[in-house]
Amino acid sequence: SLASHSSRGPALTCALSRSPSPPPLHDRFTVCTLNVHCPAYRRTEGGGLEADDREAWLARNEQILSLPFWASADVVAVQELWHGSPELTQLYTDRLEDKFRLHGLRRGHRREGRRRPDGLLLAVRRDWDVLDAVDVHFDDVGDRCAQLVHLHRAGRRLLVANTHLLFPHNEASSAIRVREVHKVLAAIEQYKEALPRAARALPVLICGDLNGAPGGDVSGYLQRYGFRSSFHEAHGTRAEALVTHRAHTEALLACDYILHLNPSGRRALPYKWVDMVFAELAIELLERGYRTAGEAFDLFNAFEGFDDGFLGSASAASFRRMLRALGFDEANPTAPALTAAEVDALIEGMDTNADGRIDAIEWAMRFRAALDCMASEDEDQLVRDCEDDRADLAVVGSAVEPPECMDGVWPGDGPGLWPSDHGLLTSEFGFVRPLREESAEAAADALRRAPKPWPPAAEPAA
Repeated sequence: SLASHSSRGPALTCALSRSPSPPPLHDRFTVCTLNVHCPAYRRTEGGGLEADDREAWLARNEQILSLPFWASADVVAVQELWHGSPELTQLYTDRLEDKFRLHGLRRGHRREGRRRPDGLLLAVRRDWDVLDAVDVHFDDVGDRCAQLVHLHRAGRRLLVANTHLLFPHNEASSAIRVREVHKVLAAIEQYKEALPRAARALPVLICGDLNGAPGGDVSGYLQRYGFRSSFHEAHGTRAEALVTHRAHTEALLACDYILHLNPSGRRALPYKWVDMVFAELAIELLERGYRTAGEAFDLFNAFEGFDDGFLGSASAASFRRMLRALGFDEANPTAPALTAAEVDALIEGMDTNADGRIDAIEWAMRFRAALDCMASEDEDQLVRDCEDDRADLAVVGSAVEPPECMDGVWPGDGPGLWPSDHGLLTSEFGFVRPLREESAEAAADALRRAPKPWPPAAEPAA
């Protein structure tokens, strides 16, 4: 059996930057996130792929597995693990499974012909119980995905998500990344809603490579829903110089995060994914001069086979043609493209009477909901899962490696240097209140009595 949580050897937190007078916190734990740079994408000095050089990728991943953080981290979120190599995945399994519960997820395997070589890994220290583990497939053009685990230790519970969003290749990528993070938020919200009410007061962490800078579209979107960066909370304005990634374009970026949401925090509820995407369509239609839902519906008339013998309604095929004309087709590399599965979800979200067609009333209802989605949030619509802070977290400290990243400098990666093109982000958290045994037992009893909460009645493509 493993040693207790308090006796695992040297504490990683001694290297973390802390506030001058940290509050007394309880039941502390440490979370790390690291993109390990898949060998199928990594270029060697000679210009070839590292995947073709077994000695190189094996040595680099051995170096990653020898980094000190594995000795003291409670949860490790890994991105770009090379799932396409049985030898490498076995290496991680052999090195980690004695100390960690391992949950892996490969990208793109649900889309025919889109199976990607890399994916995600969540490693959870074995003194934590994994009450549930959920795979969230985005089914989008980037074949991205997320993991969600419900953890428990000694009466404390939390939800942890791990994800890797699309790289910002162009302006359209920003819209796609916002859709992706919305699917993460929707999965978290659906999971919590399916839990017994007594068990919903638990903190949430989102870890991973979000491929976006602090203050960008994705970061702003997450802030709207209550999430805060643990690193920026620990370091304040000094975090503005942070670098966590040297991109293939040689740009230095801060794109790796450990974000947290407390159950007592007031937050907006995510809109339905369908409404959010229709908001994008509404913006495009408004920019093209269609001022009302009725005028926008008339756009269907421009496409061959519009009514197919039906008056005042359009076929799903006509809707797909309209999307292509608006630039949302997957074949358009510079557009915020939608996959066939996502378009199916849009059609299903509109077709409220399930007759396979879209009539003017259905379109107007969805268009109106999209406009509501575009409007600023109403303060009265903010919610929270708990009226007090008994289950809230506070950030003890946060650190980045290599340490030069703190000052906006990338020291290099390669043989003899740091073993990835991403830095390691580490944050330590603690609960702000001592555990109330009666609250913990009530939540545990509710969970024991309830059916397994996943999968809930999910909205399309969420």
